Amino acid sequence: MSTTSRSVKSRTSKCWSGHGVRRIVISCPHCFNTFANEYPDLGGQFEVIHDTEATRVATACPFCLTMFDEGIASRGAQDQVAVDDIAVYVARSMRRAASGDASAPPPRTSG
Repeated sequence: MSTTSRSVKSRTSKCWSGHGVRRIVISCPHCFNTFANEYPDLGGQFEVIHDTEATRVATACPFCLTMFDEGIASRGAQDQVAVDDIAVYVARSMRRAASGDASAPPPRTSG
């Protein structure tokens, strides 16, 4: 691993850990390998999940949102996997925290 790569990964690990990130959902096999196998050596202690294992999927891309919705529907998995814009998940989390019920599970979306 190059010095630059190590530096960027270390800063990313510290930033995400500082913001309380515990779980990362990855769709790219290369990224999965990087986060699961290289980040722990640099302080990144995250649960890394490949997107096929996730019960909730977040994206900031409208095209990806459509593709996830269609893929989930084509497999009849709407009751097992929720997909929404990341802003929706963040807003729900903030509302739960503000109401004092941060431990409550988030509501499911229908995709």
